[in-house]
Amino acid sequence: MSYDWILTDFSTVLPAEKASRAARPGIWQLADYRTDELTGTLIMANPDVAAPEIAITLPLQGRYEIYLGFFENFGDRLKLKLPSDRCYERLAPSQPFGTGPNFQDVYWRTLDLTGNEQILIKQDGAFRAAVGYIMAKKVADEPLQRHGRCLLHVTDDGFPSNWGKPDDHEDESWLVEPLMHLGCNYISLGIDICGLANYPTRHDSLRIPLQEILDNDVFAWEHAKLAVELMLECEADGYQVPKRYYELVQQQGAQALGYSRMAHIHASPPYDAMYSTLYDAHQEYRCIDISGVAVNRLSYAFPEVRQEFAKLFTEQVEMGANGVNMVFVRGLPAVLYEEPVRARFQELYGEDCMQLPENDPRAQKVRMEFVTTFMREQRKALDAAGSGRKINILVSVPATREICEFYGLDIPTWIAEGLIDILCPYKFGIDAGAADLEMDFFCQMVQGTSVLLLPYINTWRDTAESCLQTAIDLMKYPIGGFSVWDAVSCIDRSRQTVFLSLGDAEAMQAALEKIRAGATHRYLITQDDTLVNKYHFGWNF
Repeated sequence: MSYDWILTDFSTVLPAEKASRAARPGIWQLADYRTDELTGTLIMANPDVAAPEIAITLPLQGRYEIYLGFFENFGDRLKLKLPSDRCYERLAPSQPFGTGPNFQDVYWRTLDLTGNEQILIKQDGAFRAAVGYIMAKKVADEPLQRHGRCLLHVTDDGFPSNWGKPDDHEDESWLVEPLMHLGCNYISLGIDICGLANYPTRHDSLRIPLQEILDNDVFAWEHAKLAVELMLECEADGYQVPKRYYELVQQQGAQALGYSRMAHIHASPPYDAMYSTLYDAHQEYRCIDISGVAVNRLSYAFPEVRQEFAKLFTEQVEMGANGVNMVFVRGLPAVLYEEPVRARFQELYGEDCMQLPENDPRAQKVRMEFVTTFMREQRKALDAAGSGRKINILVSVPATREICEFYGLDIPTWIAEGLIDILCPYKFGIDAGAADLEMDFFCQMVQGTSVLLLPYINTWRDTAESCLQTAIDLMKYPIGGFSVWDAVSCIDRSRQTVFLSLGDAEAMQAALEKIRAGATHRYLITQDDTLVNKYHFGWNF
């Protein structure tokens, strides 16, 4: 990739007391390098050395794409921002990596520069940091604009420790600005863990027993422990991340939704530290498989379970959310063969539904009764909490009508009764297997209604290329736009260009070609005057 400006020698921007040729705590390590076209001095820092912040002046005027040259296999992540930014962004190189010691050109942002702006760079806690250059590429003065009919809905997982330890409470909502740079219209923030609130809720029954977990449980993965510690800090300070998050999203012109993975569960061993107290206290509320064995989900057939979701969702409205996102694809099954379900089936048909096939239409109809009761209750509770304010209910549902109805999700009735506002089909089939979206059905359901259809273009299985190809394929349908799961981590290369291309066939094809071309890698020849491209020292490790 060509460039119009580049800084390759970091020793020129670091005071002597902040740099060393050796790895030392509290400073950046310097090392000289040479590639085919570049020579310079890179900076690197081992984990947890707390390397100091660096300020880099950009002596440029006009509109530029900014890239950092990450040293692959050591430069895991960095924090960076403009002085005027509220929080640091996190930036990392993307797969696939090169085949030897190299720098990868990693896109950060497109900036309108006046000649004296600075970029601030900082190590991100326990992550290894290494960068060899900062470069800028001149682009058209007119910013990219998404096609007018194409709305964008994205999710932010919301698990407190997903991005390591934040700098402070304000930093816990750092993702708002990077998501807004992608041109989002709706942002869904994760608000629960195993069915309980991941913030200091006013509802006792929704509180995670954080101190008890921290004192007694062994964690299967380190960032789960950090999540508990971070939630404890918020609890001690009475700080509600969602409330601040919703405020920030709305200040920047988008709608904020609280999203729940629609299940109360107790995670299976060895993930014992993650659980719902309602699940543990009332195992009689669990879903029952057709085999008679309990399932690790609580059932919507019980009013007590439905009420807990109403508490969680209405609290989001109280904190300022524009609505909620019911992520059914991460919470099913909702209803199976519990006692109330079997009793209702017996009342209607005089038979035992457990003696019939799982996909018997009558069994599915009864399941749909219970889930639709749940949806009616949620709509009523949310509208009441909104006190006249429009509250959006977004649902993230499996890929086809057949799969939805198997799990009791009655899309036609929900739309006919005004129970949902935004419909987001997701490429999940039975048991979260991959499935193609049944777009003819979903388009038919929303036709002539006010319900927005925003299908997801990715799951965790998708690459950047397949994500964008799905978007291109979906453009033949009369949709309102797209949904993207975990947007910032979904497309690693030139995220802004990719997302802003959505809705315009020519721009989307150009973005697809850019993704297929891959990132630019600049291979090292020497490092500190020793040859590394032919006989790399790593062979001896």
